[in-house]
Amino acid sequence: MYTISFDLLLLLLCSGAMAGILAGLFGIGGGLLLVPVVAMTAAKTGLDTGVSMQIAVATAMASILLTAIGSVLAHHRRAAIHWHFLSRYAPLVMVGAWSGALVVEHIAGLLDGRLLVYVFVGFALLSAWQLLAQKKPKHEDAAVAFHFRWQLDLPVGLLVGHLSAWLGIGGGSMNAPYFHFRGLPMRHAVGTAAACGYPLALAAVIGFTMHDLDGGDWPLIGAIFWPAALLMGSMGLLSAPLGAKMAHSLPERLLKALFAVLLLALAGRLLWL
Repeated sequence: MYTISFDLLLLLLCSGAMAGILAGLFGIGGGLLLVPVVAMTAAKTGLDTGVSMQIAVATAMASILLTAIGSVLAHHRRAAIHWHFLSRYAPLVMVGAWSGALVVEHIAGLLDGRLLVYVFVGFALLSAWQLLAQKKPKHEDAAVAFHFRWQLDLPVGLLVGHLSAWLGIGGGSMNAPYFHFRGLPMRHAVGTAAACGYPLALAAVIGFTMHDLDGGDWPLIGAIFWPAALLMGSMGLLSAPLGAKMAHSLPERLLKALFAVLLLALAGRLLWL
């Protein structure tokens, strides 16, 4: 029977708490923090690197299901989520995430995983430049109409969902800069991106439960290491409101600058994987 050591328990709880703060502050799921934690833990047990990464990505996605609840509720209370737009955009990221979760099992060995890393890094660098270069948001009025545009949002939504499933993230690191570019004030871009993370993670988790992995004595549901997902997600659920409170108390320009720094840090971290 598998048992979690005290050291691993502490690591998972601390990682989940930090991911929750990041989720509330930036609208991200925290997967880029959690994936390396689970991957390194799995690798130490002797699991194959490919299997370890699949478990890490799937487990991070499952934890986002809990973390996103705390973040979404906190941003919703501050009226920072554009639900009408999400009613059309969220199904697109769900389709992309579900297909990405299935594809990663069947053709992961045929594709160069670094290619997806470079795609994300390029997007992160472009988004960071856009956030730092734009001196003020296009619209100062938070109540400005934010309309869905098929020609832009259809391909972006599918791509964000697909890449997120590959990387084990909630998509906020891509969605929030994109929503801000489309005209949302930064706080509303963060809140809307946070809300989009839940349906994205749900679709990906459904796909990951269909995997058939040999995880040794690890208790897996598909590719999901469910004890770690519950521990990290629970801590994220509790800490996400703190991050959301910080997001709505920081000046707009400072929040944009911090998000840009986060994107640069994530890009650097991925390049050194």
